[in-house]
Amino acid sequence: MNIQHQTLTKSPRILFVEDDIDDRDIIEDSLERLNWHHRLLFSDGGQLLQWLKSQPQTQPPAMLVLDNQLPNYRGETLLRTLKKDPIYANVPVMIFSSSISEKKKAALLASGAWKVEEKPSTIKAYDQLMQELITFVSHSS
Repeated sequence: MNIQHQTLTKSPRILFVEDDIDDRDIIEDSLERLNWHHRLLFSDGGQLLQWLKSQPQTQPPAMLVLDNQLPNYRGETLLRTLKKDPIYANVPVMIFSSSISEKKKAALLASGAWKVEEKPSTIKAYDQLMQELITFVSHSS
């Protein structure tokens, strides 16, 4: 399993699924700059599902961030799978993608996504988005 970073803690945890190594590095660097260590990064949806099954069901993650263009499990497929499971049904899920149409965005929101975003194009924009996610999960716990 290719998990890039793991901090064992009871603090709110954000799980990311991103297959592109450069994008994973940008996410990791942004979270480091923001001093947020309560995260896991997975390179595909199968790894996420396998990891979730191995965890105690009493403490679901605080948030999931899924790339929509994953090779094995697309973000929208993972979203639907997770929203059917009572353990994860209320976990906020953000879908992000390099480009996404308004029609697709509306469909993802209707399927239960909390937020749908295009991937930021600058480091500053990544930091702003990551700070928004951190603030959301910090206030939700």
